[in-house]
Amino acid sequence: WYWHPDNEEPDVTAEIEDMTGDIMLRRALALLRKKLQRLHENTDTDTPSWFIARLNHTMTLSDLRRFAGAYGCKVSLDVELPDGTHYTVGL
Repeated sequence: WYWHPDNEEPDVTAEIEDMTGDIMLRRALALLRKKLQRLHENTDTDTPSWFIARLNHTMTLSDLRRFAGAYGCKVSLDVELPDGTHYTVGL
């Protein structure tokens, strides 16, 4: 047996998809945290403690942009619409 959206009520399916999105976001942030810590270890720049705290809990896009800019990185946001088109915004 396996879960499939067609076998479930629409409200349950929507709840599961929301939870899945949240899990994927948390996983992506965990991977980003590891990469940034490795970057910090290989450079002379100190990682501000506020950034690590926010990365774990309440980080905003402006926090990420400011931190990435300190390392010479750029941040962009890619939004995929239901029709499959993409809009990328440089932050």
